[in-house]
Amino acid sequence: MGAVYGDYLIVGGEKWRIIEKGGIRWEGEKIVEVGEGVEGEYLGEGSVLLPSLVNGHTHLEFSGNRGKLRYGKGFVRWLESVIAHREEILNRCREECYRQEVEKLIDSGVTAIGEISSIGIDIDYLGQAPIEVVLYNEILGLNPGAVDFLYSDFLARVEESQKVAEENSNFKVGISIHSPYSVHWKLVEKGLEIAKREGYPVQTHLLESRAEREWLEKEEGEFKGFFGEKFPFARRQFSPIQFIQLFEGVKVGFVHLTHGTGEEMEAIGKIGGGVIHCPISNRLLEGTTLRWDLGRNYNLPIGIGTDGLSSNYTLNIWEEMRVALFIHQSTPPLQLAQELLTSAFYWNRKILGLEGGELKPENPADFIAITLPEPQLEELEQLPLQILLHTTSTPRVYFRGKKLK
Repeated sequence: MGAVYGDYLIVGGEKWRIIEKGGIRWEGEKIVEVGEGVEGEYLGEGSVLLPSLVNGHTHLEFSGNRGKLRYGKGFVRWLESVIAHREEILNRCREECYRQEVEKLIDSGVTAIGEISSIGIDIDYLGQAPIEVVLYNEILGLNPGAVDFLYSDFLARVEESQKVAEENSNFKVGISIHSPYSVHWKLVEKGLEIAKREGYPVQTHLLESRAEREWLEKEEGEFKGFFGEKFPFARRQFSPIQFIQLFEGVKVGFVHLTHGTGEEMEAIGKIGGGVIHCPISNRLLEGTTLRWDLGRNYNLPIGIGTDGLSSNYTLNIWEEMRVALFIHQSTPPLQLAQELLTSAFYWNRKILGLEGGELKPENPADFIAITLPEPQLEELEQLPLQILLHTTSTPRVYFRGKKLK
């Protein structure tokens, strides 16, 4: 049981509402009261309460990377460096590494993540982490002769994560189909069959590079030389639209879409999918970005994530949102700041299949408190932008009513 109030309270949800001198009271893991007049601890001048944040797309297993990989020379050159150094980087991150990264996530106000897990070394630790985890077991591989082996390995990881989920209600199982150019169609079918049967959420990388689009459309471009040299058995299997349509009937987040068009956005909307934006990763690898305004025009849920440290210098979601604020110049900053915060605390949860994202009775008591550098705003509409510009660390973080920081 507890109660706090601040100078401002952002209720959250899809539609914004700000309550001045607003507070929250909770009992156990659930909110019981939100609004003006809540009696409790006052958090001080310039204090703001809002729903806790979600990092929609992470690869914590690559957290051992510090300057090993190749950026700024295009997606395929980066991919070649990942293949060359993957084992070394993965071996650098074990339990203590995961613990430190989760602590940093909490420090930034994150109480839930969408984690892509390719080899399962993160299952044990993240099964004990003090936050909510959707662990997307990734299936990857094109070799027709290795389909049975790859599926067996994938299935073993799914079963291991299922056992953890049975013991921890804050740990949830998901499926990741790596991408349309890197997974054999039989494995795509098998992975999605499990997702549909079990009701698991799914993530997949899509149209992250020009090379990918050229390969999916014509089996041409940089990937033709890349596959010819390294994976000569690789063949184009789907067009972008055909790939999107495979996910009908599952809760899916398509990650990146930096080379997506209105046609792909419309197709994603038709199957009820969402998009997860990773602007820093996109800038470093390809120099392009999601058409934020295009996604909004098609009324798509757009979440935001940091990707992994294989293509980023930080897992801080505030930094990710700030970069997005300056990249998407076609959207006015006051509007975009509000949309980005909504992506982090609301749309990410919807795409990942999680509760919350709105401070109201019966919802989980997952919220954060920050402090503005200027205690009193002359114009209330400035609040989201000022929050985004001036926040990197979060003084107070609550998850299920428990104070994590």
